[in-house]
Amino acid sequence: MQSQDNAQNVQAGQNREKQPLFRYDNGRIYFTRRTERMFFFLLTVAMLVLGVVEGVGVFGGGS
Repeated sequence: MQSQDNAQNVQAGQNREKQPLFRYDNGRIYFTRRTERMFFFLLTVAMLVLGVVEGVGVFGGGS
């Protein structure tokens, strides 16, 4: 039973990898849910890093 579940999980993972990150249809670009989440996660991490760097005073501004 457990090996069957593992096989289904592996198969589901393979299907996910085959999907494109976005598709172009009727003049519009549609992103997958995974792509959108990855994009906003990376933006959040970038803003966090920039906030920490600014707080330390690397840019020379501030008090």
